[in-house]
Amino acid sequence: MHREKNPDACKHGRKQPANAALFRAAGCISWLDVNSPLDLIAQPDALALALPATTGRDAVEVLHGCLGLAGGAIVDPPQMLADVIERMDVASVCIADDIAVPHARTAAVSRLVLGVGRTSGNVTFDQEHPRVRLVFLIGTPKAAVTEHLQLVAGLSRWLKNSATRAALIAAPGEAEFRTLLQTSAVVGAALARAAKR
Repeated sequence: MHREKNPDACKHGRKQPANAALFRAAGCISWLDVNSPLDLIAQPDALALALPATTGRDAVEVLHGCLGLAGGAIVDPPQMLADVIERMDVASVCIADDIAVPHARTAAVSRLVLGVGRTSGNVTFDQEHPRVRLVFLIGTPKAAVTEHLQLVAGLSRWLKNSATRAALIAAPGEAEFRTLLQTSAVVGAALARAAKR
């Protein structure tokens, strides 16, 4: 069942980051380029800071509704949702006690898409993860294996820090939450450059 999105909970579009100069200094590509996994973390296709959900499936359905068509990048929304749910049924999508990264490589998208959500309360994704608060919903074209791995690895690296997760959960509003997401791209770019040396 597809849930109607809550217009008050969903934010769309890519606004220019307040710290765009920081992106350029860190060697990140333009905020208008949506093909970079690190930029996608900084400027997700949808942001929902009060997901009304009690189960993982609820959270995914609501966040999927917030994504809409992601500026035309989601060519078959029902198929994307079905593919993500199917992947969730196969294995856990949680990377920490409080973080879920439901994802699918799917023909339903033409580029990487990302929806970021914070739940209103604890959400049960599976038996081992009953207290999820942050959800990162990813759709990836089937051929974009490298980009998919870069996005998941970038999120995992950044979110393994418990202080980062706590800051995202505690952020009082959209501006503060977006600032934390934008910082992730700068940090991620620096880590990626350091790893190549």
